[in-house]
Amino acid sequence: MSLTLTLSRKSTVLAANYFPAIDLSDGVYYSDEIRIPIQQQDLYTLLYESFLYVEEKLTKNRAVEGANVALGNNCVAFIFDEIRYELNAVVNRHHPVEIDRNRNVGITSTLKNYVTVSSDRSVILRNAGWDAQTTEVGYFNFCVPLYVLLGFCEDYRRVVINARHELILIRARNDNNCLTGDPVTEPILELLKIQWRMPNVLLSEINKLAMLRALESGRYLNMTFRSWDLYRVVCRSCASWLSAYHHRLRWEDGMIPYSEAKRLITAAIFEDDAIVYVKGHEKRTWLWNLLLDDERKRMHIETLDAVCEDMESLTTLDVANTMRCEQHVKNCTLQNVFKIYNWWLQKNF
Repeated sequence: MSLTLTLSRKSTVLAANYFPAIDLSDGVYYSDEIRIPIQQQDLYTLLYESFLYVEEKLTKNRAVEGANVALGNNCVAFIFDEIRYELNAVVNRHHPVEIDRNRNVGITSTLKNYVTVSSDRSVILRNAGWDAQTTEVGYFNFCVPLYVLLGFCEDYRRVVINARHELILIRARNDNNCLTGDPVTEPILELLKIQWRMPNVLLSEINKLAMLRALESGRYLNMTFRSWDLYRVVCRSCASWLSAYHHRLRWEDGMIPYSEAKRLITAAIFEDDAIVYVKGHEKRTWLWNLLLDDERKRMHIETLDAVCEDMESLTTLDVANTMRCEQHVKNCTLQNVFKIYNWWLQKNF
């Protein structure tokens, strides 16, 4: 069934005109949502050949001698945090269907291009902001093929008939990933215009009739494609992951495995028996479960919300020599081991 929508070399194609979409980029600011719809539904569109036309301006607020700023590699993709493509067929106009989505557009497309784009192809993609080699401030325009940003546009190379298309772009929170150079110049990347240019294929009457019959048959059309996603390296055994996701633990070298947590904590405590204070019952339960039965008998774990007459001396203790996770003002699990241990020694319990 899907072969009916395929344009082969033998197909009679009269022309392929690029249909400019409505420009909705006036007054676009950081984190804004940009929606670019194609409302006209009597079109035979070829998404694989569609592209984004982007105009932008790079300025420097401060002129500093010897300090330069330039557009970074794949700068256009890094302008957006997310890109989403929705398709709304004639029979389902009130309930648009999300076909494909790409979060972290810049990182995902950059990694994929490094793996799949040949050296010859990378030269062609310079017009899309890939290895732009731009070192001057001023106005720039780029044409970014959608197959560089979305897996659907790369894999699905057939005509889409009589449908309402919409492209949703989420502007990034800042332009730090789009620029390279010295931030002392206070560079600003201003987005002036965004257009989605979609090719409208003009078919002969015979091919047009065949495609309309395929649409009216009521059978489903297979739209096979591979969606992209960014999967980070599994780092749950590293302190960098623990500091962000598991009770804010952190070690000085940043690469202590999770299995070493018990050894480090118990070694710090069992030099002498101690009362250990942690922040919250969840951390207390986690620390308690780390210990063996005989180890639990040698220490007493309390949370900081417990009633304590001299709690003021605990919260104002000098922590200049203790490790901090830079996420809490006071008292994270591992630093508590050292901080409370020293506090306990001062009290001479």
